[in-house]
Amino acid sequence: MALDVGVRLEKPLMGIVAFSGGIVAPEQLGTIVQSKPPICLVHGAEDDVVPVGMSVVGCEALKKEGIAASLHISAGAGHTIAQDGLAAASTFIADIAKQA
Repeated sequence: MALDVGVRLEKPLMGIVAFSGGIVAPEQLGTIVQSKPPICLVHGAEDDVVPVGMSVVGCEALKKEGIAASLHISAGAGHTIAQDGLAAASTFIADIAKQA
């Protein structure tokens, strides 16, 4: 949800962190992008609820639209927020806060 709504806003957010997410129609992303906040995707490699491939494809689609997107995949993690994923998101947030 954060990915779909966040890039549609005219006024960009400071950043978006998306855990175990994906873009519903990545091929249509170019038609909805209104702003380009930096985005951090975090996903468990063994997620059996939302396949990790959704974040992989989503990250590629975001980059194609000129959005600064990064992807952290937590090895061995399922549909959860693993400690290394939390650390990646925390670092992302701290980095954006320094730029504000």
